[in-house]
Amino acid sequence: ELIVDSMCRGDYTKICEAINVAEPGDKILIRPGLYTEELVLNKQLEIIGEGKQHDIIVSAEHGSVILFQATAGRISNLTLRYVGSEERSTVDVTQGMLTIEDCDISNSPVAGIAVHGAAELRLQRSRIHSNKVAGILVYEGSRGRIVENDITNNSVGIKISDGGNPTLYLNRIKHNSGVAVWIFDGGSGSFDENDLRDNKRGPWRIVRKCEQNVTRMNNLDQ
Repeated sequence: ELIVDSMCRGDYTKICEAINVAEPGDKILIRPGLYTEELVLNKQLEIIGEGKQHDIIVSAEHGSVILFQATAGRISNLTLRYVGSEERSTVDVTQGMLTIEDCDISNSPVAGIAVHGAAELRLQRSRIHSNKVAGILVYEGSRGRIVENDITNNSVGIKISDGGNPTLYLNRIKHNSGVAVWIFDGGSGSFDENDLRDNKRGPWRIVRKCEQNVTRMNNLDQ
């Protein structure tokens, strides 16, 4: 495993340096600090924060904090924050399968996480908040298993279109300024035991042509 420490007590001071030298399958441990860099993941890696999540901040101004272009990967225990003005998602998943666990993802002019290009997202125990278009976008035939997350204070909680088909279970999609879930343009999905209350424009917006492809069971949406 490779250790990144902004205070020069590890193998590298920047995460991108560790990514560049890592071999597929390696684990990169990130110690507390502020890391201002855009990360391109084009090989199978695990990137894991070591310490308290809120003390391990990766921020980017000119591109997505994470651009995922690998077949598989895992990110855990990090705070990911976009601080620029360009139309970028904080995390952009363009292919393969990315697992995200125990992260705080925020502040995009677009989405906290965008999943497209027939990619797959595995998202668990994370907080997705303060994004201007949506907390999560799923489109272009992409899938996802989205479990036990807080998706709050975005414009829309999750937007699904163009063949996107995620499964959402035990999430709290609340306090968004639009709806919790917006499905349109060929989107579908499965929703079970999510809390969709307290969104300004209600829990659901599903266009009529998509309704037959959406499964809804035991959600709190009244």
